Amino acid sequence: MAQNQSKLKDENKHIYVTEKALMELIDLCESEIQDSEIDELIKMTKQTRFNQLRVKLLERREDYVQCLQLYVEGMKINSYAATRKEAVNRIFSWISIVLDKFAAKKVGKTQESSPKEDAFRT
Repeated sequence: MAQNQSKLKDENKHIYVTEKALMELIDLCESEIQDSEIDELIKMTKQTRFNQLRVKLLERREDYVQCLQLYVEGMKINSYAATRKEAVNRIFSWISIVLDKFAAKKVGKTQESSPKEDAFRT
């Protein structure tokens, strides 16, 4: 039993390290990635456990509703994380950051809410 837990821990560690490396690559070339390439990368992550990478790509596409759904889905799957104050605070912090982005876009403008903003707020 302990060996299975150790094996699972090692597997998760490799997933985390690999996902982190991919996220760093995205950061390095973020300004050069086309929307069609982002869509393709998102499709590739759907069959993986790279949820943070998927969230990063969805943020790049400004699909904040899908990001929030991934966060909530992750909390449902990982009930341990859902009970940890840090994990819950991280999600609320992310929501606050997104709302700040929306507010920053409106500074000096009298524009109405965008459909993406309205969907996120709903």
